[in-house]
Amino acid sequence: MNLVTDAEALAALFLLGLRLAVLGAFVAFFLHLRRQARLHADRELDREWAELQRASRTAWRRVQ
Repeated sequence: MNLVTDAEALAALFLLGLRLAVLGAFVAFFLHLRRQARLHADRELDREWAELQRASRTAWRRVQ
């Protein structure tokens, strides 16, 4: 093969690899966002549940 065609093939492979790396970074970023959203929702649910439990205990004390 010619030196120019070898360089073109190498450049095409490099650009393909770069494209895959960028797409992989996007996927990793969105997976990270999904994980953070799930953790935040779990924390909110735990906080709300603790608040309900606290309200339930104080309401029971008032009844007694």
